[in-house]
Amino acid sequence: MRQKRAKQYRKQMQVLRTAFKFKTPIQCLVDDSTVLESAKTSYDLIKGINSVVQMECKFLITQCCIQHLYDSNNQLAVDLAKRMEKRRCGHKETLSSFECMKSITNVEGENKYRYLVVTQDENLRTSLRNIAGVPLVFLHRSVLVMEPLSKVTKRVVSAVERMKLTQGLNSIDAGKRSRDSDNEDGEDGEGDDQNNENRPVKKGKKVKGVNPLAMKKKQKKVVPAKSTDKQDTESNDDGKKKRRRRKHGKNSTANNENDEQSEEKSEIVANEQREDKPSEPEPVATETNPTEV
Repeated sequence: MRQKRAKQYRKQMQVLRTAFKFKTPIQCLVDDSTVLESAKTSYDLIKGINSVVQMECKFLITQCCIQHLYDSNNQLAVDLAKRMEKRRCGHKETLSSFECMKSITNVEGENKYRYLVVTQDENLRTSLRNIAGVPLVFLHRSVLVMEPLSKVTKRVVSAVERMKLTQGLNSIDAGKRSRDSDNEDGEDGEGDDQNNENRPVKKGKKVKGVNPLAMKKKQKKVVPAKSTDKQDTESNDDGKKKRRRRKHGKNSTANNENDEQSEEKSEIVANEQREDKPSEPEPVATETNPTEV
């Protein structure tokens, strides 16, 4: 695929995602005519659709289309259809591929299930162009081609863009399509009141505090050094010297009393010892003559 064409398809799918809420995986609905054509030309249909959509895809085929492939007795086409997921159409009798595909895609005038239709039926493509938001892909000379947006689809896209500009991007219903905008009774006021009641209440944002990383660190207060005895004796504001009085605790007074009692006891014991000792007689001095010796 050429780069210019791939860019065009990418933009087209982006418009469908924003305006019609297409989501991945994109549901690709394939009919029996495309499967037969790809089996005839030996074209890898699944790889080609992936290259065109450029998103995750989910391949579907209806029960009626599978029955048509069994009736054709083309085993290659049947094997290719088995690689896809079967979509239950709910038809009791086997309908034509045109009626079956149209009944699934056109639900109350819109593409309710958001299908991307891959078909070779020109009549089916012509009828689906009148429905907004239906991308159409077909096989042309062994090349898959996506049709540009139809006039109905472009009209809806322009209305959605205009709604975004008038209502504002921050409003609740910005870019949303109102399905039940026109009431049958013509009473627009009552419908608006009911819509307002059903709207969810938008919670206000909480006020956040200051970023703790942007705050300055708290500076520690400098504690002044303890005043010495000399500083205590300095004069006050009045010019008078203040004398420091030391307070003695209970332990210091008890220790002093114990010391005094121990000293008194020691003095009493010493006095008793002195009284108990007998008094020794004093030595008498005798005079000796040196001549007698």
